[in-house]
Amino acid sequence: MKSTTLYGLIGLGVIAVLFAGIWIWRTTSAAPAEQIPSNDGTPVSIGGNSSSVNVPVNPSNPSSGRDTEPTISISGQNGSSFVTKDFIHNGETASDVVNPGNYYLAGSIGYCLADGRCPAGATTTDFNVSYDSNHSSFSILLLEEPLGQSRLHAETFLEEKLGLTEAQLCGLNYWLGTTYWVNEIYAGKNLGFSFCPGATQL
Repeated sequence: MKSTTLYGLIGLGVIAVLFAGIWIWRTTSAAPAEQIPSNDGTPVSIGGNSSSVNVPVNPSNPSSGRDTEPTISISGQNGSSFVTKDFIHNGETASDVVNPGNYYLAGSIGYCLADGRCPAGATTTDFNVSYDSNHSSFSILLLEEPLGQSRLHAETFLEEKLGLTEAQLCGLNYWLGTTYWVNEIYAGKNLGFSFCPGATQL
């Protein structure tokens, strides 16, 4: 009888040691968390013991999670390229069906379709902005005086729509001007963005 009790106690001890060993092995053998820098430079962890994954967040909107705003790549001057916000498929830019590859970011395309729709980009009164994807170039047409104010509005619009800085805008392939009916002196000239080298002072 005593030997049976002794064997039972030994068996329980062995089982306890096995469970303890398994528990220790599981808590120490999991891969350590890998740290990667987030958008604001602070490290975040991925992997490790947790089943969840922490990802970098957009510092301007911490609740947004991973910054998934769609982007596109466009060519600039001298073989440069820029990653911009996807200004083509943003639900506001209008496609020029008569001229494939051309898009109007702001203003009217200038014609109406057979179904009565008149394609247009963002509503503006003092400038139009179009983009030719075949040549990766922008055309900005100033429609109202004072031209300096119209140009400023167009610049602000493009900075926001493309998500580029002033210096980056200067590197784009672009023409910015006006028509004879708006201003006879500056008609047909590339006036440039106001903050770029060589820009015409208005």
